[in-house]
Amino acid sequence: MDDIYPYDKDPDRHPLSWVFFNAGFALTLDAAEKMAKHVFEDLGCGEPGSAHPPVVKYDAVGSSGAPWEPGVWIPFDEPRMSFVATAPDKDITAMSAEERAELREALAVAESMDAAKRHSDVNEEG
Repeated sequence: MDDIYPYDKDPDRHPLSWVFFNAGFALTLDAAEKMAKHVFEDLGCGEPGSAHPPVVKYDAVGSSGAPWEPGVWIPFDEPRMSFVATAPDKDITAMSAEERAELREALAVAESMDAAKRHSDVNEEG
């Protein structure tokens, strides 16, 4: 299953709620969890890959894989996108509005990745 979605999962949530992240419609984490319970428990559907090998996998495109963050489903045999957040070596006051927006986005991604790492470290410890 980690081949399809290798990102940290909240142990207090349904283990398959991630199946509904960025799947062509927007769900909150609570709604994704309810969908997972309905599909995989109430209806008895098997987990991804149980009937045939998966044809897609999740790519969090540099984020931690949370449903409110960017993410896409890609063909299973394609590599996930790599993402490195860097800050330009430029005076911030000399940046255009577009350059500042890009910098803010890069900082938000870096903070998200730091939070995911902290969450992962906590899960490994406890």
